Amino acid sequence: MSELTRCLCGGNAGHIQREAGMMGTMGYDRWHAVRCQSCGLTLGESDRRFRSKAEAGKAWNALMSKAAQDTEALNWIERQHLEELGMGLVIDAPNDGQYYVCGDSGTTHYGKTLREALAGAMKEEI
Repeated sequence: MSELTRCLCGGNAGHIQREAGMMGTMGYDRWHAVRCQSCGLTLGESDRRFRSKAEAGKAWNALMSKAAQDTEALNWIERQHLEELGMGLVIDAPNDGQYYVCGDSGTTHYGKTLREALAGAMKEEI
């Protein structure tokens, strides 16, 4: 089992085991979740989807990784001048159906998803 990624708040995360019902009865259930020890953010506490610590840990690490990527994109957006920033979905034009992002550089980047277009724009700045 791999180590848990730190929470976005910087706190350490830990595994917790949850259960419901009375052991030995049909309604009894046991599952795993992950909770940040600092801010209390919890994944899987009430939805009973993780049957093992490994499953819960893998989902937590994936969530923290995706959230970190989104944070980078939001930070990039925040640094752009609002008069220069543009993003949206192209309709009835070349690149129809694709998303576009145009930042301070003035170059338009296209992608199948908004995240893909943002990634292209962010790479240009580096």
